[in-house]
Amino acid sequence: MKNLDLTDLQVHTLNEVYKDLFNGGKGLRARLTRDISKHLDLSENEINLLEESVEGIHHSSILHDDVLDSSPLRRNRLTAWVKFSKNKAILAGDYLLAQVSFKISEYGNLDLLKLTSITIKKMVQGEWSQSENLGKETLKSLDQIHILKTSPLFQWCLKAPFFCCRKNNTDLYTILDRIGCIFGQLFQRSDDMMDFGFRNKENKDVFKDLKEGYLNFFGVFLKESSQITDMKTLRSCRNPEDLKKLIGEEELKKQVEKFDELNTKLILECEMYIDQLSTLLSHQDLGDTLKSWCHKLYFR
Repeated sequence: MKNLDLTDLQVHTLNEVYKDLFNGGKGLRARLTRDISKHLDLSENEINLLEESVEGIHHSSILHDDVLDSSPLRRNRLTAWVKFSKNKAILAGDYLLAQVSFKISEYGNLDLLKLTSITIKKMVQGEWSQSENLGKETLKSLDQIHILKTSPLFQWCLKAPFFCCRKNNTDLYTILDRIGCIFGQLFQRSDDMMDFGFRNKENKDVFKDLKEGYLNFFGVFLKESSQITDMKTLRSCRNPEDLKKLIGEEELKKQVEKFDELNTKLILECEMYIDQLSTLLSHQDLGDTLKSWCHKLYFR
């Protein structure tokens, strides 16, 4: 995130936290925001503001999440709280949120500021719900958590560029909310499958959720679809070989295919909403862009 205005703070460590944090990220949400914005003829300054804002919110959540989950690694590197202390990681996350609010306030769009506040509020509610749900995970409860914790930032990516255009259309924002909700679900389900070592092109730390005592969406799907009764052994899996011993390699392949089928249906539902958006705005190019993101977010 650029323009953090840290010189007056004279805090070298804070700069070091951000330098470490922003290196190596995909910038996925910023790219989504730019892809939407370029169809709306926003200025480069406005697009930069939106990109920096969504990355600031996202990275603040990473700093806070790693403390809450006691995660020692992120992107195969030590997390900020391990490297600098829990207090500094939390404060660095708080500062990012304050900076986002300040920059949007300077821009002078109250509706965009309110959207940002609501987004952060929902993400906190989702994180809180997740902590309350440990050991009680079901597909339904996890979906509800993801709709609060993960989807709001994708909804922000879709809606913020239109807020900059000062579009006032209830139907527009209702459709964008539905698309953003599914974007968040697709992203989280893909992430959860990668945590079990499947399609892990991003080389993420695997079995991280189970190590932290959390059975994610793909794990619950495996439990229910494969009718696993030995939950103690499932929760103790720490690598793909452990999982193969429990379920069997062929059965695992079948379950991945079934999981893909489940989420392909979700992609089709999302594409239906995107078609509604294209019709409402008479903008097929924007619809095509969003449809490509449906597939990127899950099959990545």
